[in-house]
Amino acid sequence: MRPLNLSHLPLAEIRLQRFLRHASFTALFCISLSITLLACHLGLRLVLGLETNPVPALKILSIWLAACTAWFALPASTQRQLFARPHLIPLVPLITLFSPLLSFLIGEAMFAVLLLIALTGTIRLLRHATFTGKEWAFLLCVSFLHALIFFFWANADQAYYVIGDAPLTFVTNYNGLSGTTEFAYSGTLHRDTYFHASIIHMLQKWGAISTGLDGLVPVRYHIGAHLWFAGIGRSVGAEPLLVLPASILILIYPATLFMCLVGVLCLRRHLPGSPVFYVITTVVFVAIANAIAQFISIYASVTAAPSILVLLAAFPCLVHASRRHLQHASLVPLLRNIAGFSALMSLLKIYTGVYYGLAGGY
Repeated sequence: MRPLNLSHLPLAEIRLQRFLRHASFTALFCISLSITLLACHLGLRLVLGLETNPVPALKILSIWLAACTAWFALPASTQRQLFARPHLIPLVPLITLFSPLLSFLIGEAMFAVLLLIALTGTIRLLRHATFTGKEWAFLLCVSFLHALIFFFWANADQAYYVIGDAPLTFVTNYNGLSGTTEFAYSGTLHRDTYFHASIIHMLQKWGAISTGLDGLVPVRYHIGAHLWFAGIGRSVGAEPLLVLPASILILIYPATLFMCLVGVLCLRRHLPGSPVFYVITTVVFVAIANAIAQFISIYASVTAAPSILVLLAAFPCLVHASRRHLQHASLVPLLRNIAGFSALMSLLKIYTGVYYGLAGGY
């Protein structure tokens, strides 16, 4: 399929349509990545003979699909208004990602709302998927290979399963990605994983900030991320030990890449004809960052991984506020931005909020 001829449209409409085409490519790339990771996750469990219930993972995939396509589900007038202020665009998928928090008010009905957003957004997204054959080949092949590399070479599989008598790796034995029922039953989970999963469970079942070891005695901890995972659990109707590994693998890692790509789209003044170059550049950049950080050690933290999503979505807003400061010599918008996002990130992970505050101060 060849790209549409937009030469007869006004310049502003041409830019919007080109942005929508690039945004659809980015969304489909990350959706394909997530689907491949889901297939690896379920397939390996079946091969190893482990009990496999695909329903929670498929529901979490639907939440991710809603976040990726939320922009396209918006009315055309709203899209044009946001396109005039592109620094706000990353907030659309971010808000959708964190919308399962509303399940504390409406329960599993929140999943039905997200499913409707996913269906509406996907149908509208496909209208803009006017890619060439080479672009389709790149999208499918690179996302597939990238998922396999992350899952197997980066040892994401070992964060879920004990294969044979292989010793537990650092990631396997330490944090969020090791939160599975198999490790819990065998008693090989790290105490941090039990700690985080117990808080999520108490929030999900009782709405209490507690581990449950001493009843409902509260614990002093930044529980923003735990509240989010509990919201996902309520939305999909699954326990924390099922929600944690599936969310981090199927949702958080693709979302990290997606937020980077959306940030690039929003910060670029002139988009190239093909989205392939900036996508492959961003994928390589994220892969290098993961390698420096020992691949999935970033995503193994229950609290750090969600805070990074907020950090990436907030950067275009920080750039915009900095530009306004340079143009108008007013510190108020910049300070408001730093204070608001730093506080939000600190609820998820304290040092992420500190990093953002330092970046804004710099």
